[in-house]
Amino acid sequence: MEVYKINVMKGTLILTLCATDCHVNPPCFAEDCDITTRPSGIQFLIFFACDFSFDATVDAVPYGPIADYTVWETAIANGHIGLSPEGFGSKPQSTPQTERVSACLPEAIISETHTIAFTSKSMDNTNLTDATYWNNIKTNYKRYRLGYVGCDGYFYGKSTTEPGYVFTPSALGLIKEDNNDTVDRYEANLSFKHNGIVIPQEITNLLTAFNTDCPVS
Repeated sequence: MEVYKINVMKGTLILTLCATDCHVNPPCFAEDCDITTRPSGIQFLIFFACDFSFDATVDAVPYGPIADYTVWETAIANGHIGLSPEGFGSKPQSTPQTERVSACLPEAIISETHTIAFTSKSMDNTNLTDATYWNNIKTNYKRYRLGYVGCDGYFYGKSTTEPGYVFTPSALGLIKEDNNDTVDRYEANLSFKHNGIVIPQEITNLLTAFNTDCPVS
């Protein structure tokens, strides 16, 4: 059922269309007397094989829930999940795509594009595996999905059975400056579509599952 409300504001007749079955109560954020903050920054990227799913059987191996880090250990050992070298990254505000869907309403958000800007200065000067690693990501990105770990220790990515996002590396390469007073670095700009905020999820001992001793601040 649709209810038509006619409001008169400053001599202008405004017609507002309100469907009664679309009622949603607004949320209330319960805050303590002191404001609690969360550290910013992205420490690691996580890549999932595009056909990998939690709570499913992949390559004859049954996998459990996403919140169980031992399930991650098994998936990592089987090559379904990989961790990037440590680095530093950021995710600025998403870019919405809007379109008009009604003559009487403002434009609606159709989709949102999020972009991760990630830099890694971690190099392998023995076997040069850093180059093959990042080239693999750039070449095979269509076969992977993207997630990331913040400096807050949380996992960011879809927490459904199919984790991570389909992404595009709008830029990914090795940066060399014109002098040796600085060091080489890999820079990656990875974009993905997601409507809404990327929700963090706590997964106890997540980095332990990757056999890394790097602490998360």
